[in-house]
Amino acid sequence: MNVFLYAAQKMGFTPENCIVIEDSVPGVQAAISARMQVFGYAGMSEAKMLDAAGAIVFQDMRTLPELLFNN
Repeated sequence: MNVFLYAAQKMGFTPENCIVIEDSVPGVQAAISARMQVFGYAGMSEAKMLDAAGAIVFQDMRTLPELLFNN
């Protein structure tokens, strides 16, 4: 089972009510596979790769609150 789906199930949430914040392509792919919205932190990863995997990419954690409330 997908780790994100497992965590959501254990916490009583449906995938569409979850948001994942990831910094790796495999993590983004797992979140996409789980049908969850995913934000890709590109502080140490390549932004283009996270974007290509399907994440909403950001590079500064200080911008995350605004992204969460506007997406």
